[in-house]
Amino acid sequence: MMTTLRVTMSSTLQDHLVVLRFKEDPDLWKWLTGQEQPPETVNSNPVFSAVRDKVMGNLNSHASPETRAAPGKPWVRVSWEAMGKRMG
Repeated sequence: MMTTLRVTMSSTLQDHLVVLRFKEDPDLWKWLTGQEQPPETVNSNPVFSAVRDKVMGNLNSHASPETRAAPGKPWVRVSWEAMGKRMG
């Protein structure tokens, strides 16, 4: 059975959401996870703030700090191939 989540949002919040939809995904992810400081126009967006709080709460609850980059630093992606070369 499929469950539908219905969220009621004011037209102002909908406008803020639309602004975020047109941001580049890699930039948005870096801003949501604290890898980079978002521009003030994004940082002051209430929808962005709510999503960032949820993302950071999930990261803090479910991912140990050792598995993430320090605030302001990019995450390093290591391939399985590179891991094999290090171990063998």
